[in-house]
Parts: sequence; structure tokens; C-alpha cells
Amino acid sequence: MQIVHTKESLTNKIREYKSKGNKITLIPTMGNLHQGHQVLFSKAPHNTIKVVTIYVNPLQFDRNDDYKNYPRSLQTDLEVCMQNNITLVYVPKGDISNEIVIEKSIDLPKFTRYLCGQRRKDHFLGVYKIVKYLFSMVNPDFACFGKK
Repeated sequence: MQIVHTKESLTNKIREYKSKGNKITLIPTMGNLHQGHQVLFSKAPHNTIKVVTIYVNPLQFDRNDDYKNYPRSLQTDLEVCMQNNITLVYVPKGDISNEIVIEKSIDLPKFTRYLCGQRRKDHFLGVYKIVKYLFSMVNPDFACFGKK
């Protein structure tokens, strides 16, 4: 398992894997990995490079104290990734939300007013932005998401 911390090192590794004909599965997370994440890992196509991202995205939180208090367990998360045969883990250093640029306004469907969206203003917009950003870097062939 390899761990990268910068956009450049992530895109270089992805380019290397793809140049060898590998397919990529992206599994975005905010860390604090649990059994549900491990199920996602097991559902990824077996013949692909599994890329897990661990990033607590401030854009998903409407209150700074929720963001600051979100559980972070990086060492344990990395051990879980290793046990689940994850190929590459992207753990950006610091806040990368200022790198996320969406050129046009996005109107998400009304479901954003349910679940977390009902209690957290712009929660799903924050999720959309980080996922779109990760997809732009990784350009995966497959992706695995948990239920929200």
C-alpha cells in the first residue's frame, strides 16, 4: 500500500497505474473507517487498483465545531486500508477545499433537503464539490459510495 499527500503525487501514481492498463476504483471517505467502509472496499472490482481518499471535507459542515470535532483516526484508518488490500491512499495535508473550483452554479435535486441536507445547509453541495474534485484527479473507472 502506498500513501500520498499531494495532488501531484496522486495524479502521478494514477498516471503510472493507467499507463500499465490498470482500471481504477475510487473510494472517497472522510476517514474514521468502520465496518461499512470495509464492505465498500470488498465490493470494489477485484481486478482494479483501489484508491481510498481520507479527507475531512470542511465544505460538508455548516458549523465549524462539527468540523473540528469530527473523529480523526488516521493511523487506525491506514491499518484498516492495509488489511483490506487497498493499493493507494490519498491523505491530503491540510485543507484542500480552496483548490476546489466549480466553474458554474450547480442546482442539486430536492433530495438535498432530506437526510443530512435537511439539518446541514449546503451539506450535499460540499459532498458534490469534493467528489467532483477527486474524480477530476483520479478519473476512475469505478467508484464505491456508502449509503447516505
